[in-house]
Amino acid sequence: MKQTIKLWTLSAILAVICGVCVMTCYSSSGDAPSDSSRKEVRIAIAWRAEADNEFCTNIVEAFREAGVTVTVLPQVKADYLDYCGNAVAATCLDSCGIGYLSDASGALLRSRGYDGSNAAEVMSGVDGVIFTGGEDIAPTLLATPQDWHRIEAEIDYNAARDVSDFLTMTYCLDHDIPLTGCPSWHHQALLSTEGTPLRVTATTTVSGIDMVEGIERTDKRCAVGVQFHPEAAIVKHTGKAVNSANADQFMAYDAAIPLFRAFIEVCKNGNNNDND
Repeated sequence: MKQTIKLWTLSAILAVICGVCVMTCYSSSGDAPSDSSRKEVRIAIAWRAEADNEFCTNIVEAFREAGVTVTVLPQVKADYLDYCGNAVAATCLDSCGIGYLSDASGALLRSRGYDGSNAAEVMSGVDGVIFTGGEDIAPTLLATPQDWHRIEAEIDYNAARDVSDFLTMTYCLDHDIPLTGCPSWHHQALLSTEGTPLRVTATTTVSGIDMVEGIERTDKRCAVGVQFHPEAAIVKHTGKAVNSANADQFMAYDAAIPLFRAFIEVCKNGNNNDND
């Protein structure tokens, strides 16, 4: 999908890999509301096998700073693909052994989608999903499938995660469940939103080329992707990063934290009871 940027890939989730998060949202004053007025929303990070890397821990800290606690969703699998444990079986991968979905598997995933998957079960009662940074997206899942990038030093594919993220994201979009995500390695970028329902909301100029830094679906309650790291900025400025010495090189705390608070508010104002 060319209209997708590195939204996954976007990201120690309280030592919990499985299960939907229940978040307790606090008022802007920082005081916890009474039990009678407390509004609970369920927001979770899209599945990834490793939850103890900075893509996840920074997201956790950023949302905690915004007043909530997050965990990771279970893996979403397609029953029309073969698996070996949590991993997509080699029979569904490229013939060169690089590790991404084969042309046939990519086409099947794009055509079948979450029908024949456990997406509805995983998303039951979920009010919002965060996609973290991570590996490269399989080239067979682009709007125009293509060969892999041929950069030997940058071979970094995760077919199981591609499938889980693709199914989770398409389910969210079809059911208008709020989603947001951050990028991964910056050798992949969005070239154009032409012919898609996406709107460019932020750009930066690199070597005279305007690179897309932010997108959104204006026909959805909240479907936002960014090609920068507001979660890292929050962790840096609060001194919770392993290295906070370069915090001045990141966006300001006051510019980053509203992104998370706004996402929480969208989820609070439209709890997805239809997914229960």
